[in-house]
Amino acid sequence: MKRPFMAVVISFITGILWGLNTKSYLFLFAAFLLMLVITLFLYRYIKFKVKLVIVLVLMFAFGGVYAILYKTNLESRLVPYYGETKIVTGYIDSAAKFGEKSVSYVFKIQRIDEKNISVKAVTIFSGLNAKYDFGKRLAIECILEKPDSRRNPGGFDYRAYLLQKGISAVTYADSSRVVELGGSSGNLIKGTGLKIRQRVVNTLKKSLPNQQAALLSGMLIGARDDMTDTMEEAFSKAGLTHIMAVSGANVAFITFPLLFVFKKLRIGRNTGYVITAFAVTGFMFITGFEASVARAVIMALIIIFGKLIKVEPDIYTSIAAAAFFLLVYNPLLINNIGFQLSFSATLSIVAFYGIISKKLHIPGIPKAITNTAAVTIAAQIGVIPITVYHFNVVSIISLITNILVVPITAVVTILGILIAAAGQISLSASTFLGFINSSFLSFILLVAKVSSSLAFSTIRVVTPSAAAIGFYYLSVLFFLRIKPKYNFRLRLYHYTTLAGVIIGILLIKSFIPGHLEITFLDVGNGDSVFIKTPGGNTLLIDGGRGGKKYDNGERVVVPCLMHNGSVNFDMIIASHGHSDHIGGFDYLLDNIDVKFLIMPKSEDSALKKLGKKAQVKGTDVIELEAGDIIYLDNDIEMSVFNPGKNSSVKGNNNSLVIRMVYKDFETLFTGDMENIAEKDIMDVYGIQLSSDILKVPHHGSDTSLKGDILEYINPSIAVISVGSNSYGHPSDDVLKRLYSKGTQVFRTDTDGAVTVLTNGGKIKVKRQAVE
Repeated sequence: MKRPFMAVVISFITGILWGLNTKSYLFLFAAFLLMLVITLFLYRYIKFKVKLVIVLVLMFAFGGVYAILYKTNLESRLVPYYGETKIVTGYIDSAAKFGEKSVSYVFKIQRIDEKNISVKAVTIFSGLNAKYDFGKRLAIECILEKPDSRRNPGGFDYRAYLLQKGISAVTYADSSRVVELGGSSGNLIKGTGLKIRQRVVNTLKKSLPNQQAALLSGMLIGARDDMTDTMEEAFSKAGLTHIMAVSGANVAFITFPLLFVFKKLRIGRNTGYVITAFAVTGFMFITGFEASVARAVIMALIIIFGKLIKVEPDIYTSIAAAAFFLLVYNPLLINNIGFQLSFSATLSIVAFYGIISKKLHIPGIPKAITNTAAVTIAAQIGVIPITVYHFNVVSIISLITNILVVPITAVVTILGILIAAAGQISLSASTFLGFINSSFLSFILLVAKVSSSLAFSTIRVVTPSAAAIGFYYLSVLFFLRIKPKYNFRLRLYHYTTLAGVIIGILLIKSFIPGHLEITFLDVGNGDSVFIKTPGGNTLLIDGGRGGKKYDNGERVVVPCLMHNGSVNFDMIIASHGHSDHIGGFDYLLDNIDVKFLIMPKSEDSALKKLGKKAQVKGTDVIELEAGDIIYLDNDIEMSVFNPGKNSSVKGNNNSLVIRMVYKDFETLFTGDMENIAEKDIMDVYGIQLSSDILKVPHHGSDTSLKGDILEYINPSIAVISVGSNSYGHPSDDVLKRLYSKGTQVFRTDTDGAVTVLTNGGKIKVKRQAVE
């Protein structure tokens, strides 16, 4: 094998992924035994190189065990203290991050009460006056909380994000409950790096306009705190997010100028390499040890070491070594988006740039343009599956924007370095250089703004499966590397065979009985229910709250939709006009194709406004009342029980109450109905209310489930959509009535999203936030 170390690292990574996804030593051991049996078979019958295969098997096992142990160790340290108020002693281990009403830091805990412990936590101080330098030692009275895991399908996993950074808890503290201790602690190099980072940011702010300074801070050292949400979104849609992230290019802009200067100053070759090694390592700490920079720095150090010992390192082996060192340092980085994007882009550029560059070579077109296009295409080939998996978008115009912007990023970055350096001596000099650089930065901002405003700048894509991602990479590798190298010619029967296999798989899937999937989303103290039918239709009953700060439509509903393999809704249903139910619909109508909007017949102004907006967007609006029926697929019908015909009730009692029937399975969706509506539908429908699943009305308020209605519904499972609130939801009386019926109760505030799967008979319930 030409690159055995690369195979070893791939095996190590596979083990880590297996361990983190199965979370079981038993499954890991089973996989290990299977691989060992295969190894013995290869040796016995094929005389394969058994030593290498045994090493690969052992590295697989090591990766899996190491990842499970590492994660378990991080998660278990604070288990006895979660939810309790404790006195923690330690030191500030990061720069301050300012919110609207709070300041947060990474806090290295060294002691809890009188017990020594070593663990990191995100500590959030109320108010904006908690300003501490790196290394400041504090004693804090605070509540230790376990970070939230993913609470909705396709949603953000905050706990996993913090674990990647070695952080095990979130603590909340009042600034008045903090005691400053003498002395300081922490890594001196890291502290120095943070100070330099802040000086650079301050210099750029003084030397450039706000937006340009924010952009250049991101490009130089990855400091994006001053980037507005609008700027972030514009660069994302334009396919230019990568220029705001420090990467190998930044390391190169430090390495090559330094080596050039050392050569001109006649500094010894080896001395120059050693100084450069220290410089790029320091840069890694200034940028906050970002995965992309760490990858580039490790590769640079490998190349420098090779120069010192006069050995030219293999580029693929260098990439593998960088991945190995980082994952030994922290195996959870395998799930870090920056890690994935950096390595996939680098590997793709190394593997495919040369091939693509040759194909793009056209006489008369400047090489700078074709080279930029080749690098962009090569990088995009590598990162597209990852960006689609995490963000569900693809930038259509990224090739054009990169051709316009990438050639000047070198100039912008080098000028930025000069501004940062000059600002430490003379603000006038840095301001003059900033004036020159401002024109280039303004051009980049203009390209991002204009291109992102185009309607076709991006397209939404469903979340791909692991199998689809694997098939994509294998196909790219075959067509761009293997086929040209070995001059492999594809015949017609190759394509027909592949088409036959794909059609066969699709046919088999079509004959497998489908499931009805109902997900009660966690949208706080609001309502939203995502439904996917066996036939693939997608419905949404209510959409939670909207708003600029946090929109349930954008942050919860759309990720769930994409996670479930669809990019549009066949139907959205507004139970009634309150903002905690329809607030998220505005974002959906603006950004997602919706065929039908269903509403109750009502004079409610919020519903009328929503209906007009839907019609403008091309969505058909239908108003329903008791007695109407919605037919879905062949076996699903939804009967409307409320509001009654010509009803004059308003508000919560005007909620659409819908009973969904799928074969022998029934679900009752109740909106926010209260006593009046409950009595009306009891009188009219009686035993027809019987349902397996009940969406508890009005978040479990004490105004709901009065009288005998539970006797008629008689649910085996009840789901309460509720979040933190001051109304007392859910009511203790409501919970007692449900428990007295033997009903199994699920709550979105404790269980996260609750998903019900059924084939029309058997029922399976999954909780998203289950421990």
